[in-house]
Amino acid sequence: QIDIQAVMQRDGSLSVRQTWKGTFTEGTELYLPLHLPDYASLRQLQVSDESGPFRVLASWDVNAGFAEKTNTCGALPTEDGYELCFGIGRYGERRFTVEYVLGKVIGSYSDLDGSSFCFVNQDMNTTPTQVTLEMRLGDGTPLTNENCNAWGDGFDGTTELRDGILRAETKTPLGRENHVTVTISLQKG
Repeated sequence: QIDIQAVMQRDGSLSVRQTWKGTFTEGTELYLPLHLPDYASLRQLQVSDESGPFRVLASWDVNAGFAEKTNTCGALPTEDGYELCFGIGRYGERRFTVEYVLGKVIGSYSDLDGSSFCFVNQDMNTTPTQVTLEMRLGDGTPLTNENCNAWGDGFDGTTELRDGILRAETKTPLGRENHVTVTISLQKG
């Protein structure tokens, strides 16, 4: 299960916090493919588990051993952006929190502001059984039908505005071919 909190800032950045809960029984690491356009940036990666924060490595070694990856994380550059990687540390029931900031993801256009972003990509090494997403404006302005339109793509579920927040939720487990992409258009300014 992945629960996502995303906050849109006035400077066009998006602060993201993902909480992963599940039973992990194999491998040395988990990773989140993060496809970013060339103009966007990744900063402030942080990962933690039940025992506290992980050490952020300047470069991620996919061939490192289980012990070397324990309590560490890093961003591995790829052709499409990054893979956000972190060590499993121990098998069993686990809870991980992954936080990062994406610069220049919310665009300003002649008629509106907005973004289309894939929060959970296809072909993950561990596919979630459930994804929930809450997206809001950082200045506290409620998202309503008057100032916002939103669509979800790549999953069976719902995307709706409720209580001033954009909420998307899967209804069935994701397969390797699924993704959770949300497109949002905002009133100019």
